Amino acid sequence: MGARKQILTACLWVLVLVMAVVLTACDEGASPPGVSQGSGSSGGTSPAAGNTSPAAGAPTATLVSAVQKDIDPNTIATRMPLKVEVTSIIKQGEGATICGIIIRVNSLTRLPAKGTGGRKDLMVASVELENKGQKQVAIIPFDFYLSDAAGKVMQLSYGGEVKTPLAGGPLDPMKSMGGEFAYDVAADQKDFKVLWMPGWCADKAVAAVQETQQ
Repeated sequence: MGARKQILTACLWVLVLVMAVVLTACDEGASPPGVSQGSGSSGGTSPAAGNTSPAAGAPTATLVSAVQKDIDPNTIATRMPLKVEVTSIIKQGEGATICGIIIRVNSLTRLPAKGTGGRKDLMVASVELENKGQKQVAIIPFDFYLSDAAGKVMQLSYGGEVKTPLAGGPLDPMKSMGGEFAYDVAADQKDFKVLWMPGWCADKAVAAVQETQQ
């Protein structure tokens, strides 16, 4: 019993000493266990507590809103202007050099009631492109547009089918490619022009093509 009493007494003294050390440290401004220096109300803020920056997607959303607000009614999502100012217009089969690329629009054929869902006509344009420059360029079918007599500009038809579609893709120097693309048009739309407005080039090609019908 005497030995047990001595052990309990020693344990109590050790506990008292530990408590005294902790109280002394707190009085001197030491941080409690698990809290880093400067996380109190009078010190610097920790990264987690003081970071008030928005989520990663917020700046993007803000920029998108600003861009949408600044978009002119006469522009489309691809940033290409619908109103195209030109000093000359090429004719059917003529070649025009646009940023090192020779473009020819060989035909423009109307297919009655062949548009999307059979509710519109389908205008099929056939083009040739030849790279005379020194660099590879990207040919994108959606860089081609069609305008009518009223100046309305149309993008490619999503439902129109053509026999030899313009595949697009990289066009190497001294190489050529060709093919067709189509547009949905109303029966009363006429006097079309084919517009090529590549995003990587400041110049634009405008071709006035005589419509044929199948």
